[in-house]
Amino acid sequence: MLTNNQTFQGTVAGASASFLFSLLFLFGLLMQPLTGTQVASWRVIMMLISLTILVSLTKQWQHVFDS
Repeated sequence: MLTNNQTFQGTVAGASASFLFSLLFLFGLLMQPLTGTQVASWRVIMMLISLTILVSLTKQWQHVFDS
């Protein structure tokens, strides 16, 4: 059963993910001369960097390495 704090964190995470996903469209427009494959590659790189920063800020590395 989820606590109110977990529910709030999940709601914030879901809303943030939706907002960031909507920004991906603008990211493609800023990289206009690139091909679709190049834009997709940059998106993957930026996602990995963002996830690394997020996990570092929240100090959740133990969850990344847990099985």
